[in-house]
Amino acid sequence: MTRLALEIAGLAVVLSGWIGVSAAQSVQPCPDPNSCVRIAVGSGAGMPGDDVRVALNFAQGPNDGHPGGIDEIATLAMTISLAGTETPTPLVLTDCTLGAQGLPNAVQPDASISAFTVVVQNATCSSGRPHCLCPDPVSGIAPDPFINLVIYGLPLTPAPGSNAVQIPTLPSSGQLLTIDLKIQPAASGTIPLHVLTAWSDSERPPSTAFVSVGDRLATDQTCVPAAGVPPCTGTAAVSQLSIVDGAVAVVMPTSSMTPAGTPTDTPTSAVTSTATSTATPSETPTWSPTLTAVPSATLTATPMLPTPTPVPSCVGDCNGDGHVTIDEILIMVNIALGNTALQSCVAGDANGDGQIGVDEILTAVNNSLNGCSSATGQTVAPF
Repeated sequence: MTRLALEIAGLAVVLSGWIGVSAAQSVQPCPDPNSCVRIAVGSGAGMPGDDVRVALNFAQGPNDGHPGGIDEIATLAMTISLAGTETPTPLVLTDCTLGAQGLPNAVQPDASISAFTVVVQNATCSSGRPHCLCPDPVSGIAPDPFINLVIYGLPLTPAPGSNAVQIPTLPSSGQLLTIDLKIQPAASGTIPLHVLTAWSDSERPPSTAFVSVGDRLATDQTCVPAAGVPPCTGTAAVSQLSIVDGAVAVVMPTSSMTPAGTPTDTPTSAVTSTATSTATPSETPTWSPTLTAVPSATLTATPMLPTPTPVPSCVGDCNGDGHVTIDEILIMVNIALGNTALQSCVAGDANGDGQIGVDEILTAVNNSLNGCSSATGQTVAPF
């Protein structure tokens, strides 16, 4: 059997999640992220109607010194939920036009995986599919609240005089692709970008898959392999994948405060009395009060401005550990919505105006994806 045949078999194993049962298996999560393959979905933020770009990042497992294994992953399949529990679907692809590779333009593979094929399995409703990410607008079909992704290597031509077909492995670490999503008008709150896994989900919706990976020898490495046992079904199966979910934070527009008119005190009237007496003793003196208007001083309200806060070295790094995490981005969103005090994340206030704006949240998201620059000038990477 040639390596090409093995690769096809390995791909079939990875894709089997879309035709298997929907219940989760009894699988333990990865005990140590540093010992596992790492897959991370990026995050973003914006207002309803905005476009948000999120990245899919990947890192091979540690080198075990043997052919195949979690340090030579060549095939990846996964479902990313785009909705959480919201209905209708709060996130859709920004551009469903199919490019030369049959991918929607909203999904852009990185140059680092040019030797690989990327498939969005549920992109269109062709061949009578009842649901998809990009249905015909007149069909009345709602877009899928999930995206099914498959990435696999193209076999390389064997060397002259050799029958071996080599299968390329994914990059050791870095970005694999980006997905452009549009926030729908009715969306609100924080929308999780959740990777379905056999160890974190009790069940999965129809037509979705638990994440799985295969190495260049066509061995499924999703869980610790057990000879003669289907992947992740053995007794006390343990995942070899560490998954980091992403999120899209929906920032609702707020009306700007309109300064009120300058308050002034209403002029008050002072009473001045003048007594007038007559020369006739028999007459009782009379008093004729005269009212004289005396305006009081005008009071002008002077607005109190917040004390400027020094610009943080890394926007969004609330705890100062050199990383921006999803939790910290969500803290910033809650500050922007008025649900949390600014003191919870002073590092999110980039311009020191005492508030968190959409631009500052987006800067924090970028720092989460690309890392922060420390005081020494070293870059702290997200992986």
